[in-house]
Amino acid sequence: MHPSTREKQVLRYVAQDSPLTLREGLVEYYAANPGLIDPAEASTPEMQAYFGNHDASHVVFGTTTDIGDETLNDIWTFFAMDVGFRDYVVALASADEAKLILKKTPPLALLKALVRLLWLTPVLASRSYRMTQKWHWRGWQDHLDRPLREIRRELGLRVL
Repeated sequence: MHPSTREKQVLRYVAQDSPLTLREGLVEYYAANPGLIDPAEASTPEMQAYFGNHDASHVVFGTTTDIGDETLNDIWTFFAMDVGFRDYVVALASADEAKLILKKTPPLALLKALVRLLWLTPVLASRSYRMTQKWHWRGWQDHLDRPLREIRRELGLRVL
């Protein structure tokens, strides 16, 4: 079936009270997105860590990889994670992978996603403000065998 006509797959990790562990959520995330950059195959050790951290944040925040959720995940990262602008944006912007990602992104889809962010950014900011603690950019591997519902409850995180 052509990707544009394919029905959206129901992913269990996106549910607020998902019983999946973070590890199981990552398995589901990668299975649903076979075209993603494999963190283990990224261009440098820094980019390997970057993509692993980024992918784990998708699972914890309950976001997918469609362009709308990618932009949401990026904004949510700034509000709800303990990573600075330099470690998040500058590191990616200097990587070869960033050019590949931008080349694959249709401009109209990106524009629609950015417009959607205008009304969702305040929602993300509000939800992030109410969190009891930020999610970790580094060290998240310590939580691989914890259920997502437990992680989200501990953080005070409500997925969109």
